Amino acid sequence: MKELACAAMLLVSGVELGGCVDDATGRVADDAEAITANLVVSAAEAVSQGRQMSAADVARLEAEMRGAPPPIVEDPALLLSEIPRLTGAARVEAMNDYISQAHALPEADRSAALRRLAAVWKRGAEPVAPSPPSPSPPPPSLSSAITTCTIGFGQSSALANMTFYQAYGFAEAPWYKHKCSTLGWSFKVDDSGGTIAGHYHFWSDDPAVNCYTTSSAWPNGVMGKDHGTSTCTAVDPLQESRDVTTHGSTYWIRIRNVTSTSQAWRATKIKVKGTKEIRVKLDNTDGTWWEYTHLTPGLTWTLLPNGHNAETAWVMDQNQGAITPPTFDNFEIAGPF
Repeated sequence: MKELACAAMLLVSGVELGGCVDDATGRVADDAEAITANLVVSAAEAVSQGRQMSAADVARLEAEMRGAPPPIVEDPALLLSEIPRLTGAARVEAMNDYISQAHALPEADRSAALRRLAAVWKRGAEPVAPSPPSPSPPPPSLSSAITTCTIGFGQSSALANMTFYQAYGFAEAPWYKHKCSTLGWSFKVDDSGGTIAGHYHFWSDDPAVNCYTTSSAWPNGVMGKDHGTSTCTAVDPLQESRDVTTHGSTYWIRIRNVTSTSQAWRATKIKVKGTKEIRVKLDNTDGTWWEYTHLTPGLTWTLLPNGHNAETAWVMDQNQGAITPPTFDNFEIAGPF
């Protein structure tokens, strides 16, 4: 399908600078300090009443303070019977929900829950062992020429440096770190700093990858393909390009250069997928911020130069009251500046 490109709206300090969309919003407030203070007070009250706040209590209280719906706490096993009956994106979403619930369990229970998900499909032939990641080329010397780098979430060496959870579409610390060979820089993609989910969803961007199993190479779980049958055959997760989906509509994804350098970069493009509009907020090196708002799905958006150099990019749902979280891919940067 032919991709369309469109220049996004630019917003700085609440002033519209132009673009192809309207209904711009103001600055996104970061109320992390207020939430932390209220959590401390609530914890103190709990202790005075002779009880201890559970993780679910803390998550629910934080959600209420942010004005978001309270998190759903349920038995992951309840989702198992429905997953194989679903197809396409609905099945992937259900598996992501199950994995999120399982990830919140203690380590021993978590492994058992993931094995139960793999057992939903009858085992097929064992896949070949995953290919070892290709060695990264030495970084080139930086020059005055401006070049671009697309963070496409499919770099095998970056996937290999993540925990085994990436094999079934789950990203956590030490996170995905993309090496831009044209610049010699590494960009880390995490959810730290703005939210506390501790993970994001990292499923394959191949629609044929639609089930979950285990293998000798990936005994803790791995994505697979059922080829329209009841058998799920594992894929090599180190060769699967991914999409990024936030844990929920109130969570943000952070992208930043983690290579020590005196030179700067700018955000230039983003591919919006899924069904939800996306907002991109840039924190600049000079202390200012810019936003690109109402980036609709199904398009690769060009982020017009704002005259500033970026320090951190935040990707989030345009409507943080939405139920379905946003999905994106191919975040392009340019540099050096």
